[in-house]
Amino acid sequence: MPKGTFENGRVIGGSPAPDNAYPYHIAIWRRDWSLKWVYHCGGSIINERHVLTAAHCVSGGQDAANFRIVAGNHKLSDVQQAVYAVSEIIIHEDFERFALNDDIAILKLNEAITYGVRIQPVGLAEVYPPPGTNCTVTGWGLVGYPSYNTPDELQYIQLKTISLDECKARLAPVGVAVSDEQICTLTKAGEGVCKGDSGGPLVDNASGKQIGVVSWGPYTCASGYSDVYTNVYAYRSWIGQHSG
Repeated sequence: MPKGTFENGRVIGGSPAPDNAYPYHIAIWRRDWSLKWVYHCGGSIINERHVLTAAHCVSGGQDAANFRIVAGNHKLSDVQQAVYAVSEIIIHEDFERFALNDDIAILKLNEAITYGVRIQPVGLAEVYPPPGTNCTVTGWGLVGYPSYNTPDELQYIQLKTISLDECKARLAPVGVAVSDEQICTLTKAGEGVCKGDSGGPLVDNASGKQIGVVSWGPYTCASGYSDVYTNVYAYRSWIGQHSG
């Protein structure tokens, strides 16, 4: 682990993940203004040299040298983990910071990831995930808003996808549009994703394939609105083009 501290907590309403249950989930650490390494976002291993995450985690002209990815860590404090430097940040060319459209990015690593029991890639969705898909999201995001408790263990929660029409209706009071390249999960008050979960994978339970990248949700996390993810299936060609 880069020397430093972690700032964020866990999936709201989730449970501690079993050890090695989600070997594709990685932690993205960022060097802050004081040169201290802090936990920043989640991501997923898609092959030996590339990690998938959200564009808003790594946008704004940030230098690749200020990021590290940590694989094989069930806990942020784990000592048995692998740290990899980032050589290139590839952000989708149509990403819009404020609308969060095309919120997807790839981190290219300086060296190949060594796979093992604790470190494995995740496959990508081969079909559009229909409403009602049972899925799992993992992360170290905030425990609640405005709480800043920081459990050390990776958290997970079981969710279901909903149709875009339902998602748009549920998020209408928030005033932010949902695009056709996004998917949503059904959440209730007290559960969902929050700050620090961004960039993490949403995985279809049946196929084991990644269907979404955590993108955004209402400012007051776990308030009963839907959470929004970048639809991996919609970007398969782009991902393949930039991770070969």
